[in-house]
Amino acid sequence: MSKFDDGMKVRREVLGDAHVDRSIKNASSFDLGFQEYITQTVWGGIWTRDVLERWTRHMVTIAIGVLTNAVQLGENLVVNDVRMIENLQVSNALMLAEALTNELAKHTSTAPCIYVDALLDP
Repeated sequence: MSKFDDGMKVRREVLGDAHVDRSIKNASSFDLGFQEYITQTVWGGIWTRDVLERWTRHMVTIAIGVLTNAVQLGENLVVNDVRMIENLQVSNALMLAEALTNELAKHTSTAPCIYVDALLDP
């Protein structure tokens, strides 16, 4: 099987046939290439690796979703595979990601000033 085929298999397992079929059906000529790229590289290249468990991948995806304000965060919370993650775990992952995002944003906003200050006053 190709990486695309492997990716489509995992994508269907995780997101469910209905969602994947709807995504493919609604894909325009503009985003069809992107759908193919994501299926091959993310689903077929990364999600098929045996290094992380699916539960861990979901939690990382949730955290990244919070960090990037991704619309697809909700998608990851309602898909078939997410049932392996309990609501309390999701809630705590979201709280942790939100708290860390806020704290990192505070430090990130001051980092350039600290860097410039260090350059000006060695």
